[in-house]
Amino acid sequence: MHNPNPQDSRCMADRGLAELYLGRIREAYDDFYKSIWSGAQQDIGFFYLALIDCRKKDFETALEHIEDSLVEILKNRNIVNLNVNIGLLIDHLIIKLVKE
Repeated sequence: MHNPNPQDSRCMADRGLAELYLGRIREAYDDFYKSIWSGAQQDIGFFYLALIDCRKKDFETALEHIEDSLVEILKNRNIVNLNVNIGLLIDHLIIKLVKE
C-alpha cells in the first residue's frame, strides 16, 4: 500500500504558505490541513488553519484549531519546564524585591 503523504510534512506547510500569499485560500487551507499529519508541523499547521478560519469568520473552528495547536506546543516538555522555571524565577525576584 502506497502512502501518498511525503515523509516530512514541512513541504505541505511551505506550499500552504506560498498558496496563502498567492491568495489561493482554499488550496492553502488544504495544504495546511495535510501538514498537520506530522507532529513536526502541527503547531504551524493549526495556526494557519485558525488564521484562515478567522478570515472566513468561522471562529468556532478557529478556536478548535488554536486549542489543537496549544496542545501540540504543550507536549514539548522543555517549553513547559522553561515556562514553570521562569515563573518561579520571577516569583523569587518579586519576593526578594519586597524584602528589600
